Amino acid sequence: VDHGVKSIRQGSGPCFFEFATYRWREHCGPNFDNDIGYRTEEEYLAWKERDPLKLLESQLLGQGIICRDDIEEMELNIQQEVDQAFDFAEKSPFPDTEEAFTGLYRQ
Repeated sequence: VDHGVKSIRQGSGPCFFEFATYRWREHCGPNFDNDIGYRTEEEYLAWKERDPLKLLESQLLGQGIICRDDIEEMELNIQQEVDQAFDFAEKSPFPDTEEAFTGLYRQ
């Protein structure tokens, strides 16, 4: 991350960050699915300790780059954006069935 940030600050353009992480919740919903047997609770907890967002948050806090208030403000803004997106989706009409495949395949 340090190298990428330095490169960006030196004017080298954008940078791509890839974080190896783990799916904590079920494939198709908001629940945990640790009880179905394809991973152990220990495996889940070990990966949760490696959460790249929490590790970055801890590093930024530890270095004094951001403070807890900054994080809370970001989380609030993110939650508001998500809430607005859900509200928009719930108020939007369903698309016409004729449009279901529009843009799906190259014309």
